[in-house]
Amino acid sequence: MKSIITIEGMTCKHCVAHVTALVNDFLSESKFIVNLGKNTVEFNDVDDETIQKIKTAINEDGIYKAI
Repeated sequence: MKSIITIEGMTCKHCVAHVTALVNDFLSESKFIVNLGKNTVEFNDVDDETIQKIKTAINEDGIYKAI
């Protein structure tokens, strides 16, 4: 199953690296792709509970907003 969250405030490759590091706390990079052009994180075969935890971590970090 593919899931996508939108990341507001992601504007450069450094932002991508920061978001990637936040998501890496929960998943290996083979399970997701951070897309700067679309301002999204795309997940492959990740359960909704884990995605919600990731969204919370991104929002609590305070730099970006995950929706």
